[in-house]
Amino acid sequence: MERLNIKEIAQGKELLAGATSGTVLFSKMILELKAVDEPQPLYLDFTGVQATASFLRESALALKGYCRNTQSNLYPVVANANNETLDDLELAARQKGDAIIVCTLDTNDSVGNVRVLGILEEKQKFTLDAVRELKTADAIELSDRYEAEKIGATGWNNRLSNLSMKGLLIEEKKGRGKTYRFVLEGF
Repeated sequence: MERLNIKEIAQGKELLAGATSGTVLFSKMILELKAVDEPQPLYLDFTGVQATASFLRESALALKGYCRNTQSNLYPVVANANNETLDDLELAARQKGDAIIVCTLDTNDSVGNVRVLGILEEKQKFTLDAVRELKTADAIELSDRYEAEKIGATGWNNRLSNLSMKGLLIEEKKGRGKTYRFVLEGF
């Protein structure tokens, strides 16, 4: 399990505020990243810290964008954030027109309380829910299963690809096609 302890990286600071501080932490997080062979979540553990929207925009959301733009196998997920931090994360994600997965992790690294914060259009939410229900899916399968949507495999592929670029779905090549699954499998 890949996990970054935000408080540790922030040198013990408990209040993380401001865009500049967020950019500094973003740079430090990049240095902490490890190359992984298989796609997997990267838990950004916010235990013991409170962060503002501007800080989160320039750190957690920026790291998610960085990972997606560099085609990394890491998918950032915010873990163990307190309610104030989650409120500010929601605000930052909405301001960017973005979304991010959040959860809790206990001492045994068991994942719970999984949800998506930010903005998802109605069709994106429908597609994400469909993939989560099926566990893994491809555009053809969704096209066949949800004929009433009348968008065809190309439309489904566009939706799936968009959710993958948002860091909510993991895209995997299977032969000539691609399959997709929720970043936190089983939730």
